[in-house]
Amino acid sequence: MTEPTTDLETRLRAALDARARRDVPPSRTPPPVDWSAHGASEDGRSHRPRGTWWTSAAAVAAVLLALAGAMVGINRLAVAPASPTFGSTSTPATSLPPDLADPGWTTALLRSGATVPVPSTWTSSPPPPDYPTEDAVCLGPASAPCAIVVARLDPARGATVENDWGVDGDPGYCPAGTGRRVLGQAATAQLSGRPAELRTFTWTCPDRTVQLVQYVVPTVPAFVVHSDRLELPQVAAAFERIVRFAVLPDQSAPLRIYDQGRVQSIVAAGDGYDLRLTRYVGGYVNDWVPTTTTTTYHLPASVLSAVNGLPWQNLARSQVVLRADGTRVTHLVVPGG
Repeated sequence: MTEPTTDLETRLRAALDARARRDVPPSRTPPPVDWSAHGASEDGRSHRPRGTWWTSAAAVAAVLLALAGAMVGINRLAVAPASPTFGSTSTPATSLPPDLADPGWTTALLRSGATVPVPSTWTSSPPPPDYPTEDAVCLGPASAPCAIVVARLDPARGATVENDWGVDGDPGYCPAGTGRRVLGQAATAQLSGRPAELRTFTWTCPDRTVQLVQYVVPTVPAFVVHSDRLELPQVAAAFERIVRFAVLPDQSAPLRIYDQGRVQSIVAAGDGYDLRLTRYVGGYVNDWVPTTTTTTYHLPASVLSAVNGLPWQNLARSQVVLRADGTRVTHLVVPGG
């Protein structure tokens, strides 16, 4: 007989909390982040810091299973996410839940006002200089100082749902030209009461395997919570708490900043075109997997005029990537086109 979901969630969360209290020594407040000496790269693009960590695949798989079972609000891909209510406050920003009010935990604050729980003994530091946002923080114990990244994503600087760390670019886990990334889990979820996308990936390199998990809130202001160190018990516990108790600013614009999939139809409408898109998940276009979510976007004529002169009628049934600033679609790309 299948165990009731609520009982399973309670047991998993209790186990993770117990493990965190075992692994996290008494209180020490993380030092303040010195932002003055850090900035984005000149071209505004980025990859994730090139790590040298070895990962226990079995340990990470167990943690991912626990996270998948414990997270409230995760749906299968066949279920479309609920429409958000703009301007509502889904999570009180005045205080954290009572079980965080202990000497083992404190909070980290982003410039945007996002608040996340963090073990008191952990350090906080700015993101790598080439990370394409200054509103981000690396969190982790001394042995893994960037075990978890929480960042606000900039739609104008390569923000995405389907790539590592929520940004375009090679994350640098494998030597250039080697390695293969495979999508593991893809699901809709909730983060601070806002619709989010859960993704897990596995990188197989010539000398190691790296497993990672991330939640992306794809509407403005957009955020990512990411980790590739969930084989460490205290990192797994902190990641689970961040996902449960992070407090993010409310959604302020209706459109996702990133979407991809197959065009079902496109028709002339007003000052441009209405494009009906079935969402696909996955990083590499040849690996895209369809979902049951279909959305209609309005594209200004100027967006299509930049697509290599391709007649708009020819986009029907094509696979495309859309980028938006939250209020309007700004780019359309035909992968490989």
